[in-house]
Amino acid sequence: MSGDSSNEKAMQYLADALCNNKTLTSLILARNQFVDNGMKYLANALRKNTALKQLWLYQIGIDEKGMQHLADDLSQLTV
Repeated sequence: MSGDSSNEKAMQYLADALCNNKTLTSLILARNQFVDNGMKYLANALRKNTALKQLWLYQIGIDEKGMQHLADDLSQLTV
């Protein structure tokens, strides 16, 4: 995915799928660029998802705003 509007739309689709996911336990999102709104969708979906146990985010391009979205929503998770 590239860091543009198609990336944001793709992240919306992924977030929608994660919100409804009951079986996927591991997700690798490596070597991607994330626009801040895309990360906002992902972070919100991760907060709602109860099945996912592993999320791999390595070698990703994410700006400060996107990282803040992720940190805010992940800090609300309970283990």
